[in-house]
Amino acid sequence: MTDTPNRFPKRTNLMEPTMTTDAKREELREKIEVAEARQQAREATLSERARDAADTAKEFVKEHPVATMVGGVAAGLLIGSMFKGGRNVGKQVGRRAGGLASTARTVGMAFARDAIIAAGTAALTGRDKLEDIGDSASDTARGLRRSAGYTAGTTADTARSLTRRASRSATRAVRDARNRIGK
Repeated sequence: MTDTPNRFPKRTNLMEPTMTTDAKREELREKIEVAEARQQAREATLSERARDAADTAKEFVKEHPVATMVGGVAAGLLIGSMFKGGRNVGKQVGRRAGGLASTARTVGMAFARDAIIAAGTAALTGRDKLEDIGDSASDTARGLRRSAGYTAGTTADTARSLTRRASRSATRAVRDARNRIGK
């Protein structure tokens, strides 16, 4: 008789109760819940990483659009050259890429020209606004000078008039005092 392993291990303690079907179901349910929670945590981590990678890629494309375009063209040429017939297509794409570069240069120059024109227009508009502000300040200063001159003239006239009145009153008072003393 050969020793064949028993597929069902013997229980060593016969007094130990066997697991009921309900208990097995409950244990299996707990294991499933733990596995589902672990899977959800992994999915959340992976989706967060994917969002971060997508945001990083978007930022790179926004900051370096030309480098992104050149990289895409280079990758396309490299992949295309790996396949049969791709070499001819690569040559055609290379010729077209030269045309694309020429078009990009023309668009870039037009953009730069428009930016320079816009800057010049803004400078002229700013200069005109500053001239308007200067004219307004000058007009206001002239008005204030006229007003101050008028006020100073009026004050001087009033002071002269008061001085004359005071002088006349003093002269009359002295004359009246002499008359009373001399009589």
